[in-house]
Amino acid sequence: MAVVNTSRLFVLGTLAEWGPMHGHQIFRLAERSSAELWSTIRASAIYGVLSRLDEEGLIEALRVERPGRFPERTVYGITEQGRGVFHELLSNALRWIPTGGSDPFDVALTVLPVTRFTELAESIEHRMSTLRRELTGFQDTEIELSADPNIPRAAVAIVRHMIHRLQCEIAWLTDLTDMLPELHQEFSNIRHDTTDRRNF
Repeated sequence: MAVVNTSRLFVLGTLAEWGPMHGHQIFRLAERSSAELWSTIRASAIYGVLSRLDEEGLIEALRVERPGRFPERTVYGITEQGRGVFHELLSNALRWIPTGGSDPFDVALTVLPVTRFTELAESIEHRMSTLRRELTGFQDTEIELSADPNIPRAAVAIVRHMIHRLQCEIAWLTDLTDMLPELHQEFSNIRHDTTDRRNF
């Protein structure tokens, strides 16, 4: 299954759910749901996404508004073709099963020379420290969002998802730390037995 373009999904879904909007309204909705914290959606890129969707005929400009002293704003609506693409993206996103993907750290772990073993231990400590800071930030955000009745509950659920993912990664790094003596022995054996290394 192809990777879902979350920015397209967000903009099309917003217009399908909320009706016609101008870019600033969609931008504010992305900010309100803290989208930049838990996804690849960047509020600052909303206007570029709108332009591309308009060129593809997935949305259309309905009118231009100029409220008060604000600059002119183009109000967009989703087209029937856009609704079809939205429902396809939505189905793909709901059925998407994360398989972990390739983490460069894992590749480095398989080819690490024993002479760089100290660096491995240091990198694990640094990685855990960074993830713990991120975890604390998400936990603080979850408390703030949960206390605000105006914040969509879906945003709270997504932040909790990030918390669980970080906790899982930290647990794995803790397990890896416990394995360091065993790994060091294995790396040492591979280095000193070139026959085993060639036949690995």
